[in-house]
Amino acid sequence: MKTKLVIIVSIILFFSACQQRQRAELHALYVANKALERQIDALSGQQQQFLHDCNMIIRTSLDRVAKRAELKLWKHLIIETDLQLRVIEKIKIQCLKRVGMNNNHFATLFVEKGKKQANLSPWMKDIQKVKAYADSLYQANTQIIKVSPNQGILQNLSDKRLPWTLLYSELNQWKLALIRATQKVLESHTQYLDIATYKLNSLGIFLDVMPESHTVLEDQEYVATMMLSDLRMSKARPRMKVNGQSIPVYEGQGMVRLRPTKPGLHEWTGAMTFKSKGRDTTFTVKKKYWVLPR
Repeated sequence: MKTKLVIIVSIILFFSACQQRQRAELHALYVANKALERQIDALSGQQQQFLHDCNMIIRTSLDRVAKRAELKLWKHLIIETDLQLRVIEKIKIQCLKRVGMNNNHFATLFVEKGKKQANLSPWMKDIQKVKAYADSLYQANTQIIKVSPNQGILQNLSDKRLPWTLLYSELNQWKLALIRATQKVLESHTQYLDIATYKLNSLGIFLDVMPESHTVLEDQEYVATMMLSDLRMSKARPRMKVNGQSIPVYEGQGMVRLRPTKPGLHEWTGAMTFKSKGRDTTFTVKKKYWVLPR
């Protein structure tokens, strides 16, 4: 009798320990998901700020048409990625509704209903569309992204049922991978933009640089025009320097001419000084350009 009782108690303790372990694992998964969502929100905020900065650059540029055309591709990239992220978020919300979840007691319900199964069938078309977009982004930027945002995400789509907590986690990982890939592409292609130069200041004036090209051949001359965004300030007779050397200024515009001799990424620093309220005010800008070997 005692032996049977010991066995029964042991079984109960064993199952209790298993349940506690499962609950602990689900809670850890919940915490990991919240961390992923914080990273997603942070990167999304950076990209929305980039859109705001782009609009400010266009608004304060002397050649708005050229600036708008220059930044259009990267603005479109952010907007298109954001649309795909919204599709993934919609799947997450619908998944929560199907398992009877709500945000009021999300942490508790995440653990208590962790074993519920989710059926992918209603979302297959949306998943395939997002996968196609992520693949196209990767294929167009393989040297930058290195790894496809789809890697390891919902790989076995033939099995259309899986625990909803696993689906929820993979969707968050997918969002983070996609927004990170977009951020890498942006940082790589817009590193020449000195956005800090365009930040609003009390004068409402900005130093603008319009290069003829961001890429030149070895021994070919790099040419750019440096000016203030407010044409009225041309009467202030600004003084300009490039890499510490003065350059001639005509009607508020300075011509930057550099002749690099080595291939690779080059950078130059421009400075413009003018009188404002009786005091010298100096704006500086740094620009990068590529020199290709002949």
